[in-house]
Amino acid sequence: MKKGEQEKGTHKKEIQQIRTTMNRNIRTDKSQWQSRDQRDTLTTSGYTNWKRALDYFREHEKSNIHKASIILWKSFKATHVHGDITQQLHAANVSEIQERREYLKRIAAVTAFLGKQGIAFRGHNEAAESDNKGNFMECMKLLENVDPFLQTYKPPSCVTYLSPSSQNEMIESTANVIMARIISEIKEAKMYSVMVDEARDNHTEQLALCVRYVNPQGSVKERFLGLSQLAAFDAKTITDTIEQLLDKLGIGHLKCVAQSYDGAAVMSVKVRGVQARFREKHPEALYVHCYAHELNLVLCATCKAIPEAQIGNISETARGKGQTTCSAVAHSLGMSN
Repeated sequence: MKKGEQEKGTHKKEIQQIRTTMNRNIRTDKSQWQSRDQRDTLTTSGYTNWKRALDYFREHEKSNIHKASIILWKSFKATHVHGDITQQLHAANVSEIQERREYLKRIAAVTAFLGKQGIAFRGHNEAAESDNKGNFMECMKLLENVDPFLQTYKPPSCVTYLSPSSQNEMIESTANVIMARIISEIKEAKMYSVMVDEARDNHTEQLALCVRYVNPQGSVKERFLGLSQLAAFDAKTITDTIEQLLDKLGIGHLKCVAQSYDGAAVMSVKVRGVQARFREKHPEALYVHCYAHELNLVLCATCKAIPEAQIGNISETARGKGQTTCSAVAHSLGMSN
């Protein structure tokens, strides 16, 4: 039996149980009313004295069983307009679901906006008395001032979706949707190239992976796929980390036509470097020394060799900062080509 049929059968059983319980309660209530209204001959033994009919009718209108019957009759007529109790509960549930979806649309829009702009979500103090609760909370507060829906909708206190954990879940969900779109485009392109660079975060080595591909519309796209922690800094570990990330994303089996790294020996050596190990599984992946890294080396060497490029007698610290600036400029120029 299919899952949909099972759910449908379960739903019918629940409705039948509700109706059975309601009928049982009605019969119980009726027996109680009858015990209290034994003198009401109109509902027990019948009525034959029509000379005093109006008096008996007025007396019957005051009885509990008559009042209860009127209530049941009005409830029955109401089911033709609003549906039975099951239908009313379903309608209320549908309305609640629709309202929560509208509420989540606002949260998703704020999440997408902050992510697109690269703005931090949370602040240092998100307490109720704080004047600045962070960008996410302040954006929601701004929307509430101009959005009629947020002005009237009050989410349950336990499901506001504004807590730090809910924000993280929304960020992760948005990232999954974007990643799925990128992977879909790569699979349509059927080939791609990889760009890899490593960076140290405090005492942790991380590997950043980007890809370049041509989408079905003929535009060249460059996308960041993720960061992976490096257990070691040797060629085998780096290559295995790249392969694991590509396989995890489901594109490891596609044709990789190029690979680009910096000029470090562990990456560029032709014998046992990363480029050589990567080509064992992807023989079409030609190695290209990253142009942005090359431009960075040229700018730094130029600044050292040409006196006019140096501003006064700068210290070693300032020169180091100048080289960092050159690196940033080089990468910016390289990415724009």
